[in-house]
Amino acid sequence: MISGEIKKAVNSALNYLGYRSRSINETKKYLKKKGYDEKIIKEAICYLEDKEYLDDLCFTKMWIRIRKENHLLGKCRIKSELLLKGINVGLIDEELDVLYSQEEENEKALEAARKQLKKYGEIEDEKKLQRLYRFLVNKGFRSEISRKTCKIFFDF
Repeated sequence: MISGEIKKAVNSALNYLGYRSRSINETKKYLKKKGYDEKIIKEAICYLEDKEYLDDLCFTKMWIRIRKENHLLGKCRIKSELLLKGINVGLIDEELDVLYSQEEENEKALEAARKQLKKYGEIEDEKKLQRLYRFLVNKGFRSEISRKTCKIFFDF
């Protein structure tokens, strides 16, 4: 059984988690912004972890899957997003290695490039090449993957 102030913090966090999954760090920041003190936040987070509402490992796995499949992002972009959400770099690297192979990243870069090239219309190849490379790097694909992908579509 949890006390009144902790219960309010837990309910506030559950409301926040109702919109989408969150990392532990995001939830802590939210509760802090709501004005709860550190002790209450710590108790609420422990309770939410015990009840499996918060789990950074599950959150990280889900985030990687969604971002690579639905948004066609590269490892670098996914890693930076997870770091901003307060996920431990070791956990991120470990899960990226397991869930996002080199071959998959190459395929996602090709898929993203195909989609993007359709939008370029009738501009000269040099500009298309520059834009495509910049697009892929911004999507989080390493420069060597971006170069290889551009090479498939353009002879340079």
